[in-house]
Amino acid sequence: MLGFTRVLAKELGEDGIPVNAVMPGMVATPGTLEHSQEEAFNRVMNNQAIKKRVHPEHLAAPIAFLASDDAENDHRADDSVRRRRLFDVRGRSC
Repeated sequence: MLGFTRVLAKELGEDGIPVNAVMPGMVATPGTLEHSQEEAFNRVMNNQAIKKRVHPEHLAAPIAFLASDDAENDHRADDSVRRRRLFDVRGRSC
């Protein structure tokens, strides 16, 4: 996914089309909680830098930021993967 994002960012970035990828790992949604054992969550969590279980609400604000105009010049991600998005979450094609 990271390689795909880098390629898209490079190809589409010259046209001003933003591309992002959010790869949180195992998220504790009702579906994953129902179909995954506690051991699986713990194994994923132990491989994370910050040892906390990820819940959907942890992702909402960062994703909203990446989709906002406020992130237009945010380059905190890997330099080759600039803040790019394929589709504006407000429903407009980019």
